[in-house]
Amino acid sequence: SSQFSPPVDYMAGEFRQKLEEKVEARSLPAEGPHSFYLAPGEGGLLFHELVGHMLELDNLLEKKSLLKKEDLGNKVFSEELTVYAVSEVPDDDGTAPSRMKVVEKGKVKKFFSSRLTSLLTGYPVTCSSRRQRYFFSPVVFSGDLYVEGGKHDPLELLADMDEGIYVLEFKDGKVNVSTGWAYFRVQRAFWIEKGKPKFPLKPFLMAISFDQFNESLELESDPRKDKGGLFCHKAEQVFNY
Repeated sequence: SSQFSPPVDYMAGEFRQKLEEKVEARSLPAEGPHSFYLAPGEGGLLFHELVGHMLELDNLLEKKSLLKKEDLGNKVFSEELTVYAVSEVPDDDGTAPSRMKVVEKGKVKKFFSSRLTSLLTGYPVTCSSRRQRYFFSPVVFSGDLYVEGGKHDPLELLADMDEGIYVLEFKDGKVNVSTGWAYFRVQRAFWIEKGKPKFPLKPFLMAISFDQFNESLELESDPRKDKGGLFCHKAEQVFNY
């Protein structure tokens, strides 16, 4: 019988690389704004915060969101952006799983809605109701999003970056849906000059507004699967996606 051996050499090499980065890391050479490029697998958190939460109908009903119900059908995102929401199991209202297009070339096609928000607005129910445990009230949660590939070659995007940040790992996303500002903690990153990495950066807090996100968004032609294993806090509950 075969036995599984963990890739010890690979793990040791990765640990050594991260340790060297920590030793050589510098602070950001200047305050922003800066262009940034997300490494493969790091985009899910960004789109969850600045697309998913902005389209949750309970936020719109409570007038917490920068968007309005009247934005349905309007172009409020970058024209490059087409997003699908895919659910594989029923939600906590018992709504059947579905695949739906929520953004098409920047236009809002769907909001995320629960049975409660549907009763209050007449908007169709989507498979978007979640609660952490049975004793919590369900809330609208955008869940897993899939972003359609864009038109840019990833190598060209990096090569065209005169100065900026190559983000290898970031986490702890939080968006203020009223203002459109989102905040992330960058754990690993490199400073880029003339399309080349110059030196590793110390961890720092990154802020990006809804307008900045849409004005500067450039999507590569071959999007990569997100690393997953993310958690989100909403209404004193914690959800994984």
